[in-house]
Order: sequence, then C-alpha cells, then structure tokens
Amino acid sequence: MQPYGYYSFIDHQSPFHVASVASDKYPLMVNCAGRYLADAPFVTELIRGREDYYVLYVERGELEVFLNGSAYTARSGSTVIFPPHYPYRYTYAGNEPLSYVWAHFTGSYAERFLSECGFGELPCLHHSACHSKIISGFEKLFDIYRAHEPLQQQKLACGLEDILLRIASGLRQGDGSRDLTRSLGYIHMLYSKEIRIPDLAKMESLSNSRYITVFKQCMGMPPSEYIIHLRLNVACDLLKNRDMTVKEVAACVGYDNPHFFSKIFKKKMGVSPQAYKEGVFS
Repeated sequence: MQPYGYYSFIDHQSPFHVASVASDKYPLMVNCAGRYLADAPFVTELIRGREDYYVLYVERGELEVFLNGSAYTARSGSTVIFPPHYPYRYTYAGNEPLSYVWAHFTGSYAERFLSECGFGELPCLHHSACHSKIISGFEKLFDIYRAHEPLQQQKLACGLEDILLRIASGLRQGDGSRDLTRSLGYIHMLYSKEIRIPDLAKMESLSNSRYITVFKQCMGMPPSEYIIHLRLNVACDLLKNRDMTVKEVAACVGYDNPHFFSKIFKKKMGVSPQAYKEGVFS
C-alpha cells in the first residue's frame, strides 16, 4: 500500500493542491488528511512550520519527534500536535515498518477547542488509549473525502472534532483507565472560586502528589495551570463579547486583584486584557 492524502483546496493558479492554509472561514476547517507508510529511514523538517495545525497519530512503529529542542519517541498510540508556524522536525530510523495518520486544520475555534480538550501547551506529545476508535475516526474522515458529497467541509469538521475528542478521551484513560470526571467537573463548575488540590485529590481517592501526577498525564499540564487556562479562556470570551471592564472580567473569573489578573493574562496571551478587548494584538 502506498501513502495517500486528500486535499480540500486546489491552487487555481497552478495544478497543485493547497496543503496548508490559515482561515477563520469556519470554526474548524480541515485542509488535508491522509496516511503515511514507510520502511526506509527519512527525515521530515519544516523550519518555518505551516500555516495551520498539524495532528499526527502513530498507528505502528516509532518516530523521533523534536519538541522545543528535545527529542521524544512517538510510538503506536502517540499523538503529536504542532501549532501553526512551529518549526517541526521528526525522523524515522527504519527499524520496523512505520504507519501514521495525519490531518492539517485551522479555523476560528481551533485553538480554543484544543485547549478545552486538554491538550495543554502546543506543541505536545501524548500517548492515548482508544487506539482502534481513533484509527476508525481517521478512516471515516478519509471516507468523507472520497464521497465528494455536499457540505463536505462541514462533515470533515465534524469528523475531525470526533477524532480529537476520542484522542482527548484516551488521554483521560491513560492512567489505569482513570478519567478524573468528578474533579474535572468540579473545576469547570467552580473555576472562579478557590480550588484546593487536597479537595480535588479526595474526589478521586488519590494522594495530593499522585493526583497532580495523574492529572498531568491525563490533561498535559498540572491542575493549577489547567485552572489558569480555563479562567483565561472564559476571560477572553468575556472581553470580546461582553461590555465589561477588565476589573469586572477579572472578578468574574476569580481574580480579586485586577493588576494580578492583567499580569497573568499578558504573560499567557502576549497582550494586556485591555489590548485584547480592543483587538490590538501586536
């Protein structure tokens, strides 16, 4: 079997498919997807990255993936997600047959959706359960491309969303099938209040240290960082879509001190809350 790919767009000025585009036309938009198979060594490197997000899921074999200057091994069941413009590199030694499925996507909701799924800071590498379901999800994505039916882009978006949710679900089952449902529900319900690790750990019948370890394995970041991400996601929505001052938004997401809120917001988002509210991102 040969490697294959499917593409949503064609450059009408040339005979080539467009593999990577940035667009907010849809909340989630699939640019291309496919399967790669190899039995000979290779190196893939793109020093400027791509315009869109890139998700890669290893079916079998091993890849050495370089993330933030360090090398990691992506094995069967591993998911790698690269953000736009990230200079990615991965290599294959050829020791055993390799197969991985992949997709490139973009959209106005893509960044927030990935964050809400719990993938953490990008780029990321996670090992997921639900292997057969994830592969089945990619097969369905390929079937949508082959069908050439109306509303193809909308169906592709739904298919990709299903894949990412299955991967995220697999992350939560990665430690003894533990899913942290109770404590995650508590965090999402009371994110604007003081949340204590001992209370969360007790909900999952774990020690404090073990809970932090399991949480990081499942969600890609410690619980304290996850709570900050959740608060800032809500803050971004309020700043953009509500007529609220920065002080009011800070209080709404759990920060009594608006200066402290602004400091955290700027550190994580790259701009001040006021600049974000006004749409000034540079």
